[in-house]
Amino acid sequence: MVVVCMFAGAAAAQLTGTLRDKDGEILRGTPLVLSGNDQIAGSVVPFATDPATMQAIKDRGFNTVRLCLVDPWYEVQSPWSFGTLAESLPHIDTVVANATALGMNTIINYHSVGEHHQLQNLDFAKANEYWDELAPRYKDNDRVFYEISNEPTFSQSDYLNPTFRTNYTALYQKVRTLAPDRQVLMWSFNSLDFNFEQIIAAYDADIDWDYTTIAWHMYGNTNSTQKIQDLMTQYRAMNTEWNYPGTFNYVPDNVDGFFMGSQALENIGSSWTDWHNWGDITFDNLDNLLLPDAIAKGYYWVSEPLPGDYNGDGTVDSADYTVWRDNLGATGLDAYAPGDGNGDGNVTAADYTVWREQYGTSVDDPGSLTTSIPEPSALVLAGVVSMLVSRRRSRQ
Repeated sequence: MVVVCMFAGAAAAQLTGTLRDKDGEILRGTPLVLSGNDQIAGSVVPFATDPATMQAIKDRGFNTVRLCLVDPWYEVQSPWSFGTLAESLPHIDTVVANATALGMNTIINYHSVGEHHQLQNLDFAKANEYWDELAPRYKDNDRVFYEISNEPTFSQSDYLNPTFRTNYTALYQKVRTLAPDRQVLMWSFNSLDFNFEQIIAAYDADIDWDYTTIAWHMYGNTNSTQKIQDLMTQYRAMNTEWNYPGTFNYVPDNVDGFFMGSQALENIGSSWTDWHNWGDITFDNLDNLLLPDAIAKGYYWVSEPLPGDYNGDGTVDSADYTVWRDNLGATGLDAYAPGDGNGDGNVTAADYTVWREQYGTSVDDPGSLTTSIPEPSALVLAGVVSMLVSRRRSRQ
């Protein structure tokens, strides 16, 4: 297991382990898609830009979205309709703003697939067009990361081709110049089958490793992360895509002996994002597969909330009463929202009871839930009674 705590943008001779955000947290994410394609735009754009979508992702314990801009794939490799970057920019701005407002991270991903395989499109014209605009646009947002390509080729020899290497390096250096403080995710390898060391050695002299992360996808014929663990002892690496068991024949079974890719990645201390179909605007995979697996097998990364700790500071005290009081009467909330101690989505007198019974407990006290706790002050109790009576009268 490799766990090295290095934060994005931190000064170091060479960073290793995995990419972490400004808070020092592992990135755990899920994709959002933007596109002008007429088959999916009407659903994916409203879903991706809705603040409620971002809140729902955060409520499930994720701190990152991978924003996949898929129009380059539609434009470069198919006859289907697509949107322009100019049309997408307002939507990109909205997603980034929604994430930033919640303290979440956005990985902006130029998402074509195999665009340069067999040495096609070696001028990287479309990618350069995108990053000319995107790189400076969010250069000062320390919640934004740039994934400059997505599975650009499926061939080891393409990566080593001098023309490919020169033009891909030029794209990377452009982004570094336009956004010198942003972390760049390179390569986004489409499988675990590559000789990563050989490819990285060919680019090494031109890479600023303080601001660069090796991106890779958990696909191919290899069902071990040993190559990645070896990389993480020398470089920083992150998985930006893994898919669910049985979805496609290129999704390996039981990587490192684990049923779900997320568990294998948690086990090696790697940041990650899952994957789903472009047009999927549900949380079905998260709710029915990933989260139940993580909870059942004990690798879910979010600690259970302390009952009654409505402000999240780890202690149940009078400050939490204030949160409950200010939210009393709220309905239709997410489970365990501030003031909702029993998880029913409403803030009522029952949640005051939760707070009162847990008053004085702390996450630092392992026996706090069963030990005797001090009673809230008489003044607080009097205030509660007065408030409840007042609110009942106002509704009559």
